[in-house]
Amino acid sequence: MKKLLLTVLVTVFFGCFLGKAQRVDLLNPLTPASIPTNPANISQLEVTGKSLTQNSQNNPTGVQITGSFGPSARWNSMGNIPATTQTLNGFRTQTDGRGLAWGHSIPAAGQSNAGIVSNSFIEWIGNKDSSVTPGNLEFRYGLSPTGASAARVRMFTMAPTDGTIPSFNYADSNAFVGQKQNGTFGNFGGNDIWSATGQLDIPGVLTTYGSRHQYKAVTLNLAHIEDANQKIKSVLDFGSLLPAISASQTGIFQFRTFTNPTNSSSIKNVWQSGNNYGNVVFGRQDYSAVNSANFYVSVFDGVASHQALLP
Repeated sequence: MKKLLLTVLVTVFFGCFLGKAQRVDLLNPLTPASIPTNPANISQLEVTGKSLTQNSQNNPTGVQITGSFGPSARWNSMGNIPATTQTLNGFRTQTDGRGLAWGHSIPAAGQSNAGIVSNSFIEWIGNKDSSVTPGNLEFRYGLSPTGASAARVRMFTMAPTDGTIPSFNYADSNAFVGQKQNGTFGNFGGNDIWSATGQLDIPGVLTTYGSRHQYKAVTLNLAHIEDANQKIKSVLDFGSLLPAISASQTGIFQFRTFTNPTNSSSIKNVWQSGNNYGNVVFGRQDYSAVNSANFYVSVFDGVASHQALLP
């Protein structure tokens, strides 16, 4: 009897999950659902259609304000978020009139490009119609996962404008903006290709504040510098770790003019200097050219020469 009862139970059990008795109840995605959290009346989750929203603030009447963009709205949504002018498929966080959205948008009927999916975007929004100051958009990292704002370091900041002038973007908190193409950032060897704007120090030698461009041991620096004796200078530096063995080799710094940047014959040198101390030319087209301009003044290894041809 016990064996028979056990056989029946096993048969029913597996029949429910593997046989025709199996049933899956689907949650109707169009049915709104509200999931209160603790403490009550302060925050709640809403599942509506294809979006998941959390409210973290009530308006003065105690009614939740999901989807509002007013100065007291605080909510976060993820999913397919419809609006009058467009539908956002992505994420949006809204706090006191300030919004941050990322994803894709589809303009509604009657709007420009209606029904066409936008490029992927990150959008930072301030509702000026609610007399809200948008504030800055900051890229930050934290020194402590639970620390206050003092433990948050701003690395890059974007400041808003009214659209009539470009936004103001700047590196922050001892950061600089740079690009590394090859080698090691901050090195000056023949394999290093990089560019930086900001404060770039050479420890124990000088502090550089400006822009520096490094290309295969050739350096161009436009900056203010403070040396070890706290003397501040504004400089335009050029130098190279590669010696200038010939006129055609790396090691020449030039001020030039041109009428066509793609035509070398249109490029004229106004002033140029070599790596060797004292080698300076005004008015000549190239070190290797002799009498190549109507006027030139040159100093090579301390010996001066000049040419002036009158029309």
